[in-house]
Amino acid sequence: MKVTKLYITLTGLIVGLLCVSLQAAAQKPNFTLVGKFKNWPLSRHVVVIYGEGQQAVTDTVPVSKGKLLYKAYLEQPTEFAIYYDSPTSSQKKDSRRFLAAQGKVTLKHPDSLKTAAITGPLATLEYEQLQAQSKPFINQMVNIRIQAQQLLNQNENQDYSALEKEFKVAQEGLRQCYIAFIKEHPRSIVSLQVIKQLDGVNYADAQVYALYQDLSPQVQESPEGKRIRGRFEIGMKTSPGAILEDFTSLDTARRPLSLGEVKAQGTVTLVDFWASWCKPCREENPNLRKLYEKFHGKGLNIIAISLDRSEEAWKNAIRLDSLPWYHVSSLKFWDEPIVKQFGIQSVPESFLLDSEGRIIGRSLRGDQLHQAVQQALRAPLDSLQVRSMLKQFRETKDKARKLSIYQQLRDEPVLLNQAYGGLTVAGMQKEIALDLARQGKVHAFRSWAGQMTASAMRDITIAAGYDTLSKNMKSEDFLHIIRVPLDSLQSEPNWSNEQINLYSKLLDLYLRDIPQERSKDIVAYMTPLFRAQGNYYPADNIKANNDQPDHFKASRSFRYAKALLHSQQKDQAIMVIARAAEAGIFSPKQFKEIEAALSLTGLQQSVERHLALAKANYATKVRRLLEKNKEPASAAALRQGKKNYVLLDFWGTWCLPCRASHPKLVKIYEEFKGQGLEIVSIAHESPGPIDEVKKKWQKGIADDQLTWPQILNNDGLEGFDAIKEFSIAMFPTKILLDKDFNQIAVFQGADSTDKLHQMLEKLLRMD
Repeated sequence: MKVTKLYITLTGLIVGLLCVSLQAAAQKPNFTLVGKFKNWPLSRHVVVIYGEGQQAVTDTVPVSKGKLLYKAYLEQPTEFAIYYDSPTSSQKKDSRRFLAAQGKVTLKHPDSLKTAAITGPLATLEYEQLQAQSKPFINQMVNIRIQAQQLLNQNENQDYSALEKEFKVAQEGLRQCYIAFIKEHPRSIVSLQVIKQLDGVNYADAQVYALYQDLSPQVQESPEGKRIRGRFEIGMKTSPGAILEDFTSLDTARRPLSLGEVKAQGTVTLVDFWASWCKPCREENPNLRKLYEKFHGKGLNIIAISLDRSEEAWKNAIRLDSLPWYHVSSLKFWDEPIVKQFGIQSVPESFLLDSEGRIIGRSLRGDQLHQAVQQALRAPLDSLQVRSMLKQFRETKDKARKLSIYQQLRDEPVLLNQAYGGLTVAGMQKEIALDLARQGKVHAFRSWAGQMTASAMRDITIAAGYDTLSKNMKSEDFLHIIRVPLDSLQSEPNWSNEQINLYSKLLDLYLRDIPQERSKDIVAYMTPLFRAQGNYYPADNIKANNDQPDHFKASRSFRYAKALLHSQQKDQAIMVIARAAEAGIFSPKQFKEIEAALSLTGLQQSVERHLALAKANYATKVRRLLEKNKEPASAAALRQGKKNYVLLDFWGTWCLPCRASHPKLVKIYEEFKGQGLEIVSIAHESPGPIDEVKKKWQKGIADDQLTWPQILNNDGLEGFDAIKEFSIAMFPTKILLDKDFNQIAVFQGADSTDKLHQMLEKLLRMD
């Protein structure tokens, strides 16, 4: 817990508050609150609260015959809270928050404050608009917290990772809602209230400060606007990475002492704000003493700024708590100049500084502070030491030793600056996470894997970890835990290729354990991947050439269709088989076998009709693709059928197998372009700002020396998504077409380029 300036003000200056309230009452009222409640409950009064700090006001307002009238003087628009406490336990407290501005605000309802209709000045109505827009996100966050509490009541060891993910999504949704409001209302005083919601602690968020700077001059120059600007000016000076300004105050001997003098005597400096009357500060002092005793000899110094008023109380606390570091104070309580200089709003508070006085940590306590100081003071390792420690990590069976080595090496410059340093650290993280999975420590494994920053290694670790867990758990228990990452991925609005691959691996583990009769569950978890991969399962292509009888029964497509049938979704089941046949997973000679295995009369005829229609539509899709990015004359020639063969190359700059196949593809193009071959490459990049995506794409084209027509699928994705239209889910994929844009063959994977070359030689020799 921290002791805030507001808390001290409200609890220690009651008389001052009364004086402020009387002073405000002496001003001529410029705000009127009117309430009209036809069937007012038993309570005969309401309570209104508004203002902050020493300006806070609490008043009791009588309600007579359902009518309420309250007048006040407001220097600026202010948030009002109005409520009444029911005199009977069967009735709940009723309350309402709104923004009061100069003028008249009217609340009207038969018997409720919370749902009363409100009319008033523009600022009041804009505030209501904001409340309506943000309410869904706030309600969602509240509901998630209720669910978490219910889980806690059931079992203290419950897993909250899925709820945490949902909460963060809702939290980010609320943040974006607030940002959108500010951008849409630059002239509204309400936007200042929203600024405080976004960054009301340290005022050190550069993005929020930019939003403030885009507000109109009138809003910025309002009393509240000026106050917030001052907070930002301080906040930006005290954000991580900034060099903390120097200051000077009087020490316990009442001699001047500056921060610069303290910094000069050590390597790392902790600037600590506290007070003798602050209980949380006094409770933290033993931890600070241990920290000082351990690291002072290695270069740590502490300078403590007290918010005391009594010199005697201050010095007694230093003596009683045995605090041997530097101490200064002006003995001016919250008017301490250093407190105002850095905008300190609560104690304890602190800044951790490096040797240059740069802020490397703020508000750190306990283990976090200990680790930060230890890291800041530690001398960097040389390459020989790093290699020795990596060898120890691989060889030791001591789990604690492994963790200790990892913690020492994870931020080591010598290791991170190596070509594969980041990958080495990720490999260590993977080993620790999998060890936790082998021990059956589900929550610890999830937590550790979730902290991994290298996304590719993280996904490999998650899939391998759940595979390990599945081998050491009962099926029903495993199905319970595997649903957590699957549900979490399903909550993501747009899957990246990496997320598709991870979901696919986890789904295989889920399907391995779940009985076929639980068809509704199977459908629920297979459907998202089916849709994300273009309405088919490309992994089934690997098994497509299997000559074993009934091998199709092992495919995802067959299992999904079977589950759909059991869930009374016959048409969808037929579509799944038809899409698999279109992708070459099932051959025409298998249609009858599949029909019999599914007991689905007429399946063969339905699939054959689908294939005929798909073939007729294929050329249309190709022409739409060629029109997608308005390619130059080469693409126009393609649309007019002036090439004998067209190769569609689906790739991405992120796809290493795609990039590996390009040198051979360049040679194929040089060899066959004069014989009637044209290539069109379609890149699908990870989501992001389109200008940045284009730069990355264009660099990939230049680096790989691709001289044929290029199309970026991300550009104009809403109008035509080539990846979904052509059912592309494996990269690279190359589709060979004839001059009428009929499909001849599909080649998948980097190793298929040689087969493509052989087919082109054969086709062009025949021509």
